[in-house]
Amino acid sequence: MENTMKKKVSADYTTASERIKSWTVNIYLLIMLVLYPLFLVNGYMDLVYKKWALFLYATAAALLVSLVWYLPERKKEKKKSKRVKLLWIDWFVLGYLICAVISYATAADRPSALWGVDTWYTGLVAQLLFVGIYFMVSLYLLQGLFLLLYKYKLAKSFIQFSINKKYYDWSLFKQLIIPSVSFMSIPVSYSVLIQGSNLIVNYFFGPNAVILYTTTRTLSNFIATLLKTIKHAIWPEFTIAFGRGDSKEMNKLYKTSAVISTFFAILVSIVLFFYGDWIYSMWLHNSVVFDASLMLSFVLIIIVHSLWESGSVVLESTNNHVVLGLLFVSLSIVTQLLAYIVLTKYKYIDIL
Repeated sequence: MENTMKKKVSADYTTASERIKSWTVNIYLLIMLVLYPLFLVNGYMDLVYKKWALFLYATAAALLVSLVWYLPERKKEKKKSKRVKLLWIDWFVLGYLICAVISYATAADRPSALWGVDTWYTGLVAQLLFVGIYFMVSLYLLQGLFLLLYKYKLAKSFIQFSINKKYYDWSLFKQLIIPSVSFMSIPVSYSVLIQGSNLIVNYFFGPNAVILYTTTRTLSNFIATLLKTIKHAIWPEFTIAFGRGDSKEMNKLYKTSAVISTFFAILVSIVLFFYGDWIYSMWLHNSVVFDASLMLSFVLIIIVHSLWESGSVVLESTNNHVVLGLLFVSLSIVTQLLAYIVLTKYKYIDIL
């Protein structure tokens, strides 16, 4: 009876330990992937210091919790003569850690090597945290990998299937490769537009204008996020209607999404136009002067963008976006080149 109770307590402890470790990783990833990019204390003032402090404390706390619950389990495994099996990539990460320690040990400026130079915190402390994050997250993800393999094995008991080269449909692969590759042209085009415009603004107007430009664009971009939500909501429905050949349903979905997207774009644009100054000042704590004309230009772009999102989903959800992708990439590059040429020829134009 006593042995049974001990085994039950041990099993309960292991289950609780696994849950705590998994929750620790999930909460940490939520903080770093969702909250960390949005973290601002005093606008862009002291941004590097505050973000480094958040990264340092959040990572140290997560690693500490993981270690507290990992070490007792490791002692039990040692008693059972169980060895920890490392993957080849784990050995590479450990090798990187050794190189970082050697670099610190041979550094002439130990304090800088430990923390990094001012505003560039990439010293030994940061490297140790990176390695700790890798092992903390990867150990949790490995459990998920084993569960995936288990689900695969379990699924085979219900449905007889196998993954084999002879079942590959090469004609279908060739048919889909061009739409698949061209689909990547859409995010590439957005990258060209966003990064290209940043470079052009910085080249002609300086870093202060870049701050004004990017923050105003960021404020207006939440409308674009709302439009993408509507787009992705009707995407599967559009694909199903296309598969059934139901043109009436497709037409209804397109008109509905176009009306809803345009309505919300105009509504939120009006709010931004009249209250953008107040929102902008509150967001950045008056550290950057608001520019109404620049906000107006972004608001007009967003309204046009609502029609783009409604129309593009028709082509993307039915794999008819090849020409759209090529045109989008080409016109994005041409737009940046035209902006550079015009601003080079007419430098006296006071745009910002």
